[in-house]
Amino acid sequence: DIFTLYEDKTGAIWVGTYQGGLLRFKDGKFEVFRKENGLGDNSVWSVTQDAKGNLYFGTNENGVSCYDGKNFRSITMAEGLSSNLIYALAVDDKERLWVGTDKGLHKISLGNNFEILGMKSYGEDDGLKGVEISQHGLFYDSRGELWIATSNGLTRYNAYFDYVNSNPPRVILTDIKLYYQNVDWKKYADSIDPVTKLPLNLSLSYKDNHLTFDFRALTTDNVQYQFILEGLDDKWSPLSNNTEAVYTNIPPGENYRFRVKAINSDGYESKEELVFAFTVRPPYYQTWWFYTICTVGVLGSVFSFIRYRTAQLQREKKILEEKVEERTVELKSANSQLSLAFTEIKDSINYAKRIQEAILPLEVDIKKELPEHFIFFKPRDVVSGDFYWFNQKGDKVYIAACDCTGHGVPGAFMSIIGNSLLNEIINENHVTEPAHIMNMLRQKLITSLKQQKGEQESKDGMDMVLCCIDKGSGKISFAAANNPLYLVSSGTLTEYKGDKQPVGISGTELKPFTHQEITVRPGDVFYMFTDGFPDQFGGAQGKKFLYKRFKEVLLSIHAKPMDVQHAELEKAFHQWKAEH
Repeated sequence: DIFTLYEDKTGAIWVGTYQGGLLRFKDGKFEVFRKENGLGDNSVWSVTQDAKGNLYFGTNENGVSCYDGKNFRSITMAEGLSSNLIYALAVDDKERLWVGTDKGLHKISLGNNFEILGMKSYGEDDGLKGVEISQHGLFYDSRGELWIATSNGLTRYNAYFDYVNSNPPRVILTDIKLYYQNVDWKKYADSIDPVTKLPLNLSLSYKDNHLTFDFRALTTDNVQYQFILEGLDDKWSPLSNNTEAVYTNIPPGENYRFRVKAINSDGYESKEELVFAFTVRPPYYQTWWFYTICTVGVLGSVFSFIRYRTAQLQREKKILEEKVEERTVELKSANSQLSLAFTEIKDSINYAKRIQEAILPLEVDIKKELPEHFIFFKPRDVVSGDFYWFNQKGDKVYIAACDCTGHGVPGAFMSIIGNSLLNEIINENHVTEPAHIMNMLRQKLITSLKQQKGEQESKDGMDMVLCCIDKGSGKISFAAANNPLYLVSSGTLTEYKGDKQPVGISGTELKPFTHQEITVRPGDVFYMFTDGFPDQFGGAQGKKFLYKRFKEVLLSIHAKPMDVQHAELEKAFHQWKAEH
């Protein structure tokens, strides 16, 4: 719906709509202004412009929006308007803005930045025929007179007869009600003011905490009020014509001061504020003497309990010391035996560690064939179920990352078996394709461990990724059991998934492993790994590192030198692991 049309001094047409914002038609194009652009409200009833080119828009719910061509500023009830619904606007020959609302008329003097220099309000007491101004109901004629159309008739305004009231209004308190009722204040106060009949030194019970203050100014002028209850309110109330202030559920306090000030239609403020002080007494359980009694009672009870417990603990301590002395002799003997057993077990595990380290390929052999590489190997225990394997035949280099069943010593024994069988398959059986190598490795593991399909007690095996790097063709062939292979090329990480089966007996049919090939380019980086890094617990909540975060780390370091990548991965691992 279209509410208003206006042509400004530049020839632009402004269109005020209902909930559709403000439209400007200029140079053959429409431009829309809405609340998100600074307009006070999306419904505009009226438009006017002053001699400086500033535009003013009367909105439906947010007063007057002032616009200087760049920025909006709103004038609302908070600044003294009787209503935020603006039906009509006009500018007189003294560049004063006239604002017609549904509850009265206002004359406003504004500064260069739309700051309010003065505001005067007009109502029926000033001769206005009704307070609801009609839409577009303000007209400033050539004789300097303002015509005002209201819902009750027509009024003509002549500034010559508009005298300035420079007398500041005086405010008096006319009544105080308790729970909206008139009461005999003699029952609540030390004394009563003989003139106002209001209480002096008022002290109320915490139950009598609902007060209504009635006040008024001793003037016939249109007056607006502001009030504040010190001790409860943080700031003064907005200007309004309301002569009543209601406060409910006032909390106990000793320094309440109700203050009121009035401002007349010409902006003159009360020189002396109305001030009324009173107290709301707390209930007995919030008084200092009640807190003191409770504190003394609690401290006495605590002291008595401590004395009783101390005596009881001393008796129990004596009995305990006798039992401890008896057990100490027994524990010394048992501890000696455990210490001997622990030493033997520790020596055995350390020997297993040396055996496992001996079967791992030498770094110098790997570096000879693969100068650009790194190995991140962090066993959780002294010995590990994870191992890496390396072999070289002619122009082909074989490398694998394996994760055996179990951790610690059981996993270490499986890694020794797996390493030995891989070397046997390459060196003695002369199998060269990764998928065929893994098929044969599975069969040899099943035979070595005497596994039979369907047995629940023997499911030993391994997850692994096995790659063959053909230096002559520049291709990588590989096969994988459960674990994937990552390739980073041109900043993009590609995941090559392995078969969903282990190298060993599983609950499913033993299917041949899939042969896969990748053509690599200079600068490409591929990563082989077990699930140890992604499954590491840590972080603030003790959760797994996860593959998504692992991929992000690899992408962030793939372009760096290999020794730097190793250092960055180790740093990320220890930061995540922390105390876990």
